[in-house]
Amino acid sequence: MDFFKFMYLLRNEKLFFLRTDKFSDKYEGFMRKLRAEDFNSPVTPEVLTRMDEMYEKVKQFTFVNCWHESNFENMLMWDNYSDAMGGIAIKTTLEKLQNSIIDESPIYGSPIVYGKEPERGNSFSPIIYKKEWFMGENEYRLFVVDNGFHNPQKTCLDSADVSREISISTDILVDELYFHPKTEEWVKTTCRELVEQVNPKMEILNSLILLS
Repeated sequence: MDFFKFMYLLRNEKLFFLRTDKFSDKYEGFMRKLRAEDFNSPVTPEVLTRMDEMYEKVKQFTFVNCWHESNFENMLMWDNYSDAMGGIAIKTTLEKLQNSIIDESPIYGSPIVYGKEPERGNSFSPIIYKKEWFMGENEYRLFVVDNGFHNPQKTCLDSADVSREISISTDILVDELYFHPKTEEWVKTTCRELVEQVNPKMEILNSLILLS
């Protein structure tokens, strides 16, 4: 993430979740329109329409926070999701990520399934399925569902309601912190000074890519 987002996380102790239909990837949360032949027993056009509407509603009422699963740094991930002006990677574990959440909202988590069609019968399966084009991201995601999803009278959220913030403990979350491999020394010094003002225990390390 970029340094400003990291500082916001550190100061406010909140993870940012973006509404699924606001991602730039048009296939995010996508479920193709259902057909009668998808089912073992006869279904009416009205039922198919209601199911299509439900999957479309999921995209508007679900908010997502994304992580990259790996045992080592990935230069493509660095360049796609941060920059050399203080870009930060948070190293953690699944256990620490789960334990860091102190918010009372129900939070769900799952690794992404790539290159397969979402399973029918589970309202939220499109949230954890992505096109094979994104396999390199090896994503694990957290997601939270707005309570309005279960209200049949509520069909959409306000256009300005595009995110959620979930309370966490950064002391529990953070295992190690790393700078973008191309970050210059003067940027590192400035960033470290700013981080120390908020949490003196947080140390930002140099990227291991530089040491290999």
